[in-house]
Amino acid sequence: MKTREHLTSKEKKLLYSMPFFQDCQNITLKTVKPYTDYIIEIIDKGEVYINQGDTCNHIYIFLTGKISFYSSLNRNVDEIVKILSFEETKAFGCAQVYSTGIFPYSVIADKRSSILKIEKEKFLDLLMTYKPALLYFFNEMNYYSYHMKKQLKAKNMKTVRDKFISFLKSNRGVENGVVKLKFNILELANYLGVSRPALSKEISKLAKEGYITVEKKVITINSFPDK
Repeated sequence: MKTREHLTSKEKKLLYSMPFFQDCQNITLKTVKPYTDYIIEIIDKGEVYINQGDTCNHIYIFLTGKISFYSSLNRNVDEIVKILSFEETKAFGCAQVYSTGIFPYSVIADKRSSILKIEKEKFLDLLMTYKPALLYFFNEMNYYSYHMKKQLKAKNMKTVRDKFISFLKSNRGVENGVVKLKFNILELANYLGVSRPALSKEISKLAKEGYITVEKKVITINSFPDK
């Protein structure tokens, strides 16, 4: 892993496009000092950035590249599933740094990536200096809680069909019952903790039975099977 002190022009643009940093840009520039309060870390493709169970003492801002989050819920290395991936600027570590202090997931680089790491005390100072940032902070916490709860619920289901239907119910549109997939089939299988062939077979079966209609990454729910 490599480190550096200053943001590139591209990274600055991405950072200040985030609601929190966009709104308190001048405060941030005046009060946050490189190396003392933050550092930029560069991780190569395939590198493990954070291991599940590591201590969280910072707020992390993903800037460029692509990273994925993995969890082995029962500490069983055979049951590691992907929770989500980042390809756009977003914060993480928010839910852990001021609560358990422990990462419930691992972070691995899918591409060469850059991450801004901020000391939690300095980040808290920023939150107190600019109160509207608290809303952003809590939104980030809710984002991770939402995804973790969905993944836990899916893992507790017994059959592939139950897991997939639970996913559809959690992600369908309010009015039209349409699910627009952000995953490819392999990523969705990893997310649900099932094999790709088993998931493909179940999707085809549900479509054949008329419960869903599949068009590329758009699934229209016609009805749900009776228990």
